[in-house]
Amino acid sequence: MSTALSHNLPEPLLSVRTRPLFVLREAVPPLIVVGQTPNAFRRIGVIQGGSFKGDRLSGEVVTGNDWQAVRTDSCIKLDVRLVLKTTDGELIVMTYTCLRAGPPSVIEKLDKGEPVDPTSYYFG
Repeated sequence: MSTALSHNLPEPLLSVRTRPLFVLREAVPPLIVVGQTPNAFRRIGVIQGGSFKGDRLSGEVVTGNDWQAVRTDSCIKLDVRLVLKTTDGELIVMTYTCLRAGPPSVIEKLDKGEPVDPTSYYFG
């Protein structure tokens, strides 16, 4: 962490270490294209299943939606809401918002499900 960012953090936060909770795989059929709106080109992914697996938490994706706003700067804003079911039967509501950006040719390949070099775009 840069010195400027960590200068005012309490000591316990300086030593925080993270690790992935699980790997998530979603089953998403072709997107529903809503079309152009005043702010962005809209499309929706209806998540019809999938799985998540990790050292501490695993299970299945019950359902969900992935609302996407495709901006004119080749950036896509995702607003995702999922229902997960753990292997012991507990339900979890998971939501996240993120941005995916990169050169138009890379984003086009991603949209088609084609493999691309993960370092060629931003996803976070």
